Amino acid sequence: MNTSELQLKRLMDTVVKMLSVINADGITLRLTGEYKKSFHYKKAPVYTIENPKNLPYTHEALSGYIDEEIHSLRKFFPEVNIAPQFLYYLDCDDLYIPQKSLNEINSCLVGKPFKLDSQYERKKITIEGRFSKDFYIEVDAEMIVIDVNLLVKSMEITLDGEVYYGFDEDEILDILHDKFDHHIDELIWGCLTEDITNNKSFVDFNWMGWHVNTNYMLPYS
Repeated sequence: MNTSELQLKRLMDTVVKMLSVINADGITLRLTGEYKKSFHYKKAPVYTIENPKNLPYTHEALSGYIDEEIHSLRKFFPEVNIAPQFLYYLDCDDLYIPQKSLNEINSCLVGKPFKLDSQYERKKITIEGRFSKDFYIEVDAEMIVIDVNLLVKSMEITLDGEVYYGFDEDEILDILHDKFDHHIDELIWGCLTEDITNNKSFVDFNWMGWHVNTNYMLPYS
């Protein structure tokens, strides 16, 4: 066994000894005593979660707690150059949101009316509509993604007070995304519950991000 292999073994022994329980802001990450073989190490310890407060979480955010703790230990083992995320398994869902929180978001968002105005190349664009009942929250790598459908009830594009018909549907959709997506982001954010927006076990804004995919459903589509 060379020096780096020996240090890796010692690091993993230290992880099992010192990091058997990790507090993740209300969620407990606990070693199960089981191991799985990984590409980088033959006995990667398995963590599971305890969530007595029924908090929302993502696998990505919870992994960050373990990564940080292993990283703090790794300075004592300088020959180990394997990233922390490859040295353990975390056994939990990719994303979890309590039904109560989903119901609150649904009550705030679904059917919520909107009226937005913007300018584009001397043209005034006004859209009115509401959010449909179909929205979906998922995790894509280090990004929380919300997919929403906007039912555009009416849309008017005017140039010098006259209705303008010079755009095709694809051009209109491009303009809507360019001019209105950030307004939609703000409307969505206002409907998210505090246990999602202010919870590092769900999204850690130090290294994770947030994105809204908006599907504009035009009245004549």
